[in-house]
Amino acid sequence: MRGTRQGAIVLTTGLGLAVIVVLAASSGTVHPLSDRPPRPPVTHRPGDSTDGPRISGEPLPGWFDAMLTVGLVMLAVLVGLALAWALYAGVRMQRDKSAAAEGERVRTERLAEAVATGLTQVETGTPDDAVIASWVALERAAAAADLTRRPAETATEFTARVFSSAQVSREDLDALAALYREARYSRHVGTEAARAAARAVLQRLEKDLQRSPVGRVIASVSRRSTRAG
Repeated sequence: MRGTRQGAIVLTTGLGLAVIVVLAASSGTVHPLSDRPPRPPVTHRPGDSTDGPRISGEPLPGWFDAMLTVGLVMLAVLVGLALAWALYAGVRMQRDKSAAAEGERVRTERLAEAVATGLTQVETGTPDDAVIASWVALERAAAAADLTRRPAETATEFTARVFSSAQVSREDLDALAALYREARYSRHVGTEAARAAARAVLQRLEKDLQRSPVGRVIASVSRRSTRAG
């Protein structure tokens, strides 16, 4: 809605310029060629050659004045429309950049909250439950992101892709995903080494997010999560 209003403003500005030119032309500011005083007739002295071109002092016809005025008005309208479109395109581009930056900030904040939740979950329960809970926190954040899951993409692959788009290590994501699959589908009981490995990966992911362009937001989220814990 805001972009539409701005586009209407700049379009009105361009049309206003065209109206000013029309008014100026009608008030005599623009002087067609026919308004110039006629040149005096050329007289020939005896002995002068009459073979050269003769310049007529007759004024130009009225239709030429009308065509000149119409041409000036059309030129002013085209210039006004071009200016209005350039201004509208600039406003729209700036609006799109702001929306994209805000979307990235919101997505990165959600991912940071998921990592902070994972760090909390990894400290509770058995090692298997801790690893599973920490990865599930990441999956839920990925599902809430504004990215579309591909048809042949598993939930684990989608989660890794979403987090890697936030400039975090894909190797760490794959390592945590491997720990998750081991804890969920393996028949043997997990060890504290698996819990420690998951904790180390989550801490590295948190540092990666803190070094991202919206690191201040991430640090703020981490401090709030720490106080809440």
